Amino acid sequence: MVTALLTLLVAASSASTPAPVVVQDPRISESSGLVASPTRPDLVWTVNDSGSAAVVYGVSVRSGRTVAVLRLARTDARDMEAMTATRGADGAGLLWIGDVGDNRAVRASVVLRLVREPLPTASATAPSPTTVRPVSLRVRYPDGPHDAETLIWTPDRRLLLVTKDLFSGVVYEVPAPAVAAAVAGRSTLDPVLAQPVADVAMSLVTDGAALPDGRIILRGYSGATIYRAPPRAGGAAGQELQPLQQVALPAQPQGETLTVVDGGRAVLVGSEGERQPLQRVELPPAVTAPATTGPATTGPVKSSPAASSPANSSPATTGPSAAPRSFNPAPGPRRPLLVLAVIAVALIAGGTVLRRRRLRR
Repeated sequence: MVTALLTLLVAASSASTPAPVVVQDPRISESSGLVASPTRPDLVWTVNDSGSAAVVYGVSVRSGRTVAVLRLARTDARDMEAMTATRGADGAGLLWIGDVGDNRAVRASVVLRLVREPLPTASATAPSPTTVRPVSLRVRYPDGPHDAETLIWTPDRRLLLVTKDLFSGVVYEVPAPAVAAAVAGRSTLDPVLAQPVADVAMSLVTDGAALPDGRIILRGYSGATIYRAPPRAGGAAGQELQPLQQVALPAQPQGETLTVVDGGRAVLVGSEGERQPLQRVELPPAVTAPATTGPATTGPVKSSPAASSPANSSPATTGPSAAPRSFNPAPGPRRPLLVLAVIAVALIAGGTVLRRRRLRR
């Protein structure tokens, strides 16, 4: 009986742990930004970093195949390192691409680009590239150039940048009027000043995302940390953001990407290199439980009835952390496995005690 229970336990555990999906496209060799589609639970978007063309790849999380290719028209990409996403008031997906990498800290300003998410369709052949015209938002830091690889859209409709510094990072908020202008289709070519809102005691932040309740998760090359929701711009700058919990990540050659899936119950992480797996990491219950101090999620911003593109859409409260309800059709229960494990251990222990009593007799 004990053996049968252990067999069932192992089988259930294997069935509940989905195998990583390997990215099939050899063109995706330096994936440095990753975001779950805000409209399709089976799709993620990614970009290569410095030296690559201004191209965004849509990858199926079920097959690992590229199902969409977006070419950014009239775009001179320098170092695209980050992505985030939200929905417009009309329900369409909006993708933010951060050309924010600056390894040598020499760029006077960086560029955020906003494009409307197309509706890719699965195909047996390689998809033809779709040319899209991005809206540009140029940003600079008040204290000089920074390298950055993290762009976060929050549930309370803020756009955050997190720097990739050696010993710590700084969370900056992009001015709301400039964000609203980009969503309304107006590019901002004169750099706006990002405003620091908090420091994070994490070195070399390579990506991050927001959880549905406003907290953020940031990753480095070897692990991730959940932090409290960043304060709004205008408060006391220089305060350290409170870390809440560490999250172990799988070993990767150069882990640089992370996006939240399943409404904040898990993250999907990736690495640079050809044919790298997209690996799902469940978040512990202490992380997924609602935070009491994070900013409340408010309703969608109203916009004109003519909203049909990034040029006339307004962001809603859903972001990359809230939209995809389940990219894996059967992530599997966790607590039943724990119950089975406890029962099996109890039976084994009970059987051992009975055998010892018989021997004594």
